[in-house]
Amino acid sequence: MAKNKKISEQFPNTKNEVADVKETKTLKDNDSKKQKKDKNHPQKKINRKLTWFLGILTVAVFINLYFISPISKVQKVIFSGQKNSTEEELLKNSKIKIGTSIWTQYFEKTDLEKDMLKNDKRIKTASISLAGIDRLKVTVSEYLTIGYFKQNNQFYEVLSDGNVIDQPAKQKDSQLPIFINFKKDKVLKEFTAAYNQFDKKTQLKIQQVETIGNKKNPYKVKMKLKDGNEIIGLSNTLASKMPFYEKIAKEMKEKGVIDMEAGASGIYSYPYKKTEDTASNSTTSGQIEGQSQGQDSVNNQNGQ
Repeated sequence: MAKNKKISEQFPNTKNEVADVKETKTLKDNDSKKQKKDKNHPQKKINRKLTWFLGILTVAVFINLYFISPISKVQKVIFSGQKNSTEEELLKNSKIKIGTSIWTQYFEKTDLEKDMLKNDKRIKTASISLAGIDRLKVTVSEYLTIGYFKQNNQFYEVLSDGNVIDQPAKQKDSQLPIFINFKKDKVLKEFTAAYNQFDKKTQLKIQQVETIGNKKNPYKVKMKLKDGNEIIGLSNTLASKMPFYEKIAKEMKEKGVIDMEAGASGIYSYPYKKTEDTASNSTTSGQIEGQSQGQDSVNNQNGQ
């Protein structure tokens, strides 16, 4: 021990030198590892870029394959909500094309919906949605048929918005009224607007509607009811007066005419007999007047 102590005393810096050597070796090892890491870093960067590129390329290939494949095309159109329109008519009027890109047509759905409303008078609303990877769904609502427009012995459906279907009706609902002497104009639209405000029970009572208007009163109509009565009124005031029909009809002792034309609230009724008497009196008066004029003419000739 004494000997070792003497050596340490003779070489006091030996211990520090050994520590320095170890530290130097550690630094060299770290530098070596860092150099190796720096050598590998560019390769990792290249690999990362290559991975991104291959990923993007793969996605692009799949997208291209999708768009050229049949599943990206419209294979079927599903319709719902229609009652009187056929699927063939709806497809034709929608301008949707089977076999054409589903996404192109889907993103143009606003224009396609407008086309349906424009091309089909019967359609009230239309909405296009996706129904699968290759299917579109068209949901529609229709204007109701409220009667039939008679022209040249043909019957055409009158819709609740006042428009008339261009093609003759294939079948006629006997419960709905016939429109006589109307034209496809605002007079018809005015009446249909009033008709839509009648309750269902009143609507079913109407058998025939005839326009008897003139320049002074273009909206004057005569309605023949299934119970045997007739109503005369103005289309622009009928809606507010029709609720009183039931009460007035019950008070009538015999079938006749209920006149709803007079004023904003004026309503009165009279039997058909009065109408016939009025017509008879008018004819008699005309005959007497004609005979009087003829006699005056004869007297004038004799006087000459």
